[in-house]
Amino acid sequence: MARVARIDIENNWYHIIARGINRQKLFLDDSDYKMYLKILDTALNRYNGYVGAYCLMTNHAHLLIFRQEHTLGKIFHKVQSEYSRYFNKKYRRVGYLFQGRYKSKMVLTEKYLIALINYIHNNPVRAHIVKNIEKYYWTTDRCYRSDAGNRLNRFRRVPGFEGQSGEDKYLQIIGDPIEYPESSSQYIGTKESIKDHRRKSVKRYRKERRGIVTLEERADQIIGGNKELRRKLKSKSRKGDIALKRQGLFVKLYNEGYGPCEIADYFNRTPSAVVRAVERVSQ
Repeated sequence: MARVARIDIENNWYHIIARGINRQKLFLDDSDYKMYLKILDTALNRYNGYVGAYCLMTNHAHLLIFRQEHTLGKIFHKVQSEYSRYFNKKYRRVGYLFQGRYKSKMVLTEKYLIALINYIHNNPVRAHIVKNIEKYYWTTDRCYRSDAGNRLNRFRRVPGFEGQSGEDKYLQIIGDPIEYPESSSQYIGTKESIKDHRRKSVKRYRKERRGIVTLEERADQIIGGNKELRRKLKSKSRKGDIALKRQGLFVKLYNEGYGPCEIADYFNRTPSAVVRAVERVSQ
């Protein structure tokens, strides 16, 4: 069965989960945790991303990542490949360390960011490793209680938790562990918030490109103003020649700077279909 294309759109927060293969431990001593964080920090610095929260458990890692112009794929290819080399060399092992691809879900609203801060930091409490979250060292909990707790150059508190007022807010929301926020396979949020995010994304892309050729105009230029072809491309048709032309347009428009949500909206498709077409060409 074909892999589902991962939603990976710039300027968004993502919940990332990386697991050890067959539930194998990823961290065997303190130096392993430190090395993973060092590699993560270096990758985020190189690819201009930020971490808003993390919790490193023995056999998996929870990360809240804000990615900008560079893809999550680039960031985590570097993180997982470098850490795997370090771990395999240190412990004289061979083979895969991580369980396939990392999992990622885009966070749609501030409400769900707040819920994830609680969920990620309380992992050790839910797992009955500690009773008090402050007793577990390998999280960003202390970074939200005080600026002095930060260990990474690329750490940034999520919006709404800045300064002393943010620290006070954190103490109010961290309390009892919560269950995982409402989500789909690729988003964290309600169906309505997913639709709202798509609408806002399209408006944002259009606003950014105001004064430049619109996507509609550019697509028409590419197909030479052929109205019948335009109708077929925007239809539900999956015929080979139409599907190939549509995917070719996805890639061309994406490479020219139009966003996945904007392209998807015009062609009556999903952002994941656009991303999947682009990834297929880049492989």
